[in-house]
Amino acid sequence: MYSADEAKATYVELKPYIDNPDISNESQIIPIIRSLGNVFICLGVGEYNKRFVYLLDFDFGCFLLDTKLDDFIQKLINA
Repeated sequence: MYSADEAKATYVELKPYIDNPDISNESQIIPIIRSLGNVFICLGVGEYNKRFVYLLDFDFGCFLLDTKLDDFIQKLINA
């Protein structure tokens, strides 16, 4: 997880990409975790995707992992 300053810096760094429909067809997402190879776990913050969990990989695209953050976390705990 990010500190508030790290989260803001990461958002500013990725804003041109996540707000660009040519690169990501998923809109209104914010990165919350950065993994190896600049792969990100993101949360939806829009009206229709609030609390959705996404995997954003600039090589392969943006993929929906779950429609509820709580369910996603529970699946991680149970894995």
